[in-house]
Amino acid sequence: MRKLREKAAITTFMATGAIVLAVTAAPALANEGGCDMHRLYNPYTGEHFYTASQDERDTLASIGWSYEGIGWVAPTEGSDVYRLYNRFAGDHHYTTSPEERDALVAVGWSYEGVGWKSGGDVALWRQYNPYARAGAHNYTTSREENDNLCSIGWQAEGVGWYGVGAGKEASLSKYSYQAYRMETQDAWTGFPIPIYIKTDNPDPDSLFVKDTSLDDVGGSVIAFDDVHYLTEGFHGNNDAVDGGCLLSLNIRKPGVKTITICERSDAFPKGIPVVTFDLNVLDTSVEQNKWIDEVIESQTNPSMDSFEKMEAICSYLTSKAGFRYNAVREEDGHHKNLCLLRDMCKPYWITKRWDSFVSPAVLKRIAERVGGFDEVHNCYGDAAYGTADWYAYHFTIWCRKGDKTERYWVCPDASSGVVDDIDYIDFNDPSDVFPL
Repeated sequence: MRKLREKAAITTFMATGAIVLAVTAAPALANEGGCDMHRLYNPYTGEHFYTASQDERDTLASIGWSYEGIGWVAPTEGSDVYRLYNRFAGDHHYTTSPEERDALVAVGWSYEGVGWKSGGDVALWRQYNPYARAGAHNYTTSREENDNLCSIGWQAEGVGWYGVGAGKEASLSKYSYQAYRMETQDAWTGFPIPIYIKTDNPDPDSLFVKDTSLDDVGGSVIAFDDVHYLTEGFHGNNDAVDGGCLLSLNIRKPGVKTITICERSDAFPKGIPVVTFDLNVLDTSVEQNKWIDEVIESQTNPSMDSFEKMEAICSYLTSKAGFRYNAVREEDGHHKNLCLLRDMCKPYWITKRWDSFVSPAVLKRIAERVGGFDEVHNCYGDAAYGTADWYAYHFTIWCRKGDKTERYWVCPDASSGVVDDIDYIDFNDPSDVFPL
């Protein structure tokens, strides 16, 4: 990065919920060759901001702006590009036109001087969003970005100015980052969503998740038995593994979520974005009901009464559907539950694994959707753990209609879940991880 001679006195403050700048003078241009123009984005106002100043760039990044790299390279000589600021909207505007500059000043905009020079043969395309209060203009060297914005309602305003070099994406971090999923399928509400971050950053605690869509993303504190952790003891939702770290998310609401991983450091205590990706999160409850309805439709017919339907469904789930008990390991004659990443991140109807807690809860819901019963009861909590009644009935439900009551169960024997050898996740194997 070329060294800049900074003349501006810069302060930041909060106004009407937006981050705004007060600049007493525009930053000086770089020395020979050209000047890297930094591009930043304010996710709260939608404004893109452009500056030649590294100090201004770092100040904005430290208080929440997203650094997007070098927007273009400006010449050291050429036509002036004027910089103006609207203190009411918290918005900046840039123009080579003295007439446009003067017209904006006449209606209350503050003139901040010459921001940079225009010259060369790299066009900066200018687009206008007629619906935005702030961030109404965007400038880019990318014709593709220009065309994409115009296809969704922005108005093309031609070339704003010229530069001597094109832009490039960049990061303020000295480390590299790439995000991976361990599954190619969609994620699910209420289930852990492990994200592998391949990075040369040696400190996983410096990374955290910033959700930029809705406030419904949290961490999932879980240790997987098929993951080799590089740290000993308790595992949280961000742990060192081979080649990087493993984060576990838990998303409570369905939809497409934009997830940003940030890096916190002494220079940027609030964090800077280092990798962003989208996750499509399915509604587990809705998808479960779809699966249940498919089972009912495929295994029953209208001539059956409710008890006959439940018999047919239980027969299918215990003998033909392929369900096994949750993964366990035999130790000293007992079964120890295993928490496998490959199983814990997907619903039971996909993994074909469940246990004496989940299976009666699901069977109760099936009976309720079959209908026709006066009462349906899950027996899991009826008896104290370890008692004879608990062993005999905790995995069952009963259904009553009038004076008739029948008991049902679908839980596999625990021995069906025994795992002799754990197949550990290999974070360097392309068949185990998939880039986001």
